[in-house]
Amino acid sequence: MVNLLSALVNFPGSASIANTAKQLSEAPQSPSPPPSNITQFPVGASWQIVLHQRLAVPPSGDFQPDFVNVWDIDLLENTEGGADNTTILFLKNLPSHPKVICYFSAGSYENWRLDWPTDFDNDNYGSPLKGWDGEYWLDIGSEAVQEVMFNRIRMAAELGCDAVDPDNVDGYGEAPENKGNRTGKPFTLTQDKTVDFLEKLAKVAHENSIAIGLKNALEVLPRLQNVVNFAVNEQCVENKECSSYSSFVSDLGKPVFHIEYPNGDDQPETIPIRDTEKWCRTYEEDGVGTVNISKLSTVFKDMELDGWVEYCDGKEFRTSLAP
Repeated sequence: MVNLLSALVNFPGSASIANTAKQLSEAPQSPSPPPSNITQFPVGASWQIVLHQRLAVPPSGDFQPDFVNVWDIDLLENTEGGADNTTILFLKNLPSHPKVICYFSAGSYENWRLDWPTDFDNDNYGSPLKGWDGEYWLDIGSEAVQEVMFNRIRMAAELGCDAVDPDNVDGYGEAPENKGNRTGKPFTLTQDKTVDFLEKLAKVAHENSIAIGLKNALEVLPRLQNVVNFAVNEQCVENKECSSYSSFVSDLGKPVFHIEYPNGDDQPETIPIRDTEKWCRTYEEDGVGTVNISKLSTVFKDMELDGWVEYCDGKEFRTSLAP
């Protein structure tokens, strides 16, 4: 087993080591190997992520980046709501023969999606997501909500996705207390509910022979690190919390697909990323010391998660998107 202290994070003091040992002791210690027919993504795999916009398939010219190992795309947007898997098959037949992760929001009600049941009770969603028009936090303990998400996972498997990326499962942080949008019926979002929800989603995913990731939600990672197959993280360098993935990567050998938005709402392509040491190799974290992030699969994106991407070697690409 790789030594955690030497692999990812250097801990300069005994207090920090003790705190880390405590965190690891709280995590499950006997990971069950995933079924052999489920994709195992390697640590450090290259990737591209494009969400909420449909890829231009077939493209009018070269389709870039053509070398990545993994694509993360919006499930419903790129399949006409589950009716067409042309884009998924196109990606899987690129020269690098990449795997395809299919994204959907598992913890939010998006009012433009068309797969909600006609009798879906509006009390199943509550407070709006800050900064995202038309999205509301879902009651993830609701069986009706869970069944919608189970169906999305089954759809992803049928369409040829290798994995799913369920987003917005950390509502316990932004909106722990909610009132339904029909009668005002209250519901709560807690870490325990997130763990139960992800365990159920993972069960359905694995039954359908596809992998599943944990998006952000670092507070519950120790309880789910043996359940999920990979992680997707936004801004762990900016938030100085990448050390939370140390055991996940070094001990369990699971990848972290890592996104940073160094220029915030500005257009990143007009402000090249120059400080790659900080974003791609090491940085200093309070109470921890030097954190080595070189094993994370890092991309730089703008907040829209459109076709533009930059990698740690400074190379930029723009994936073709449909009008």
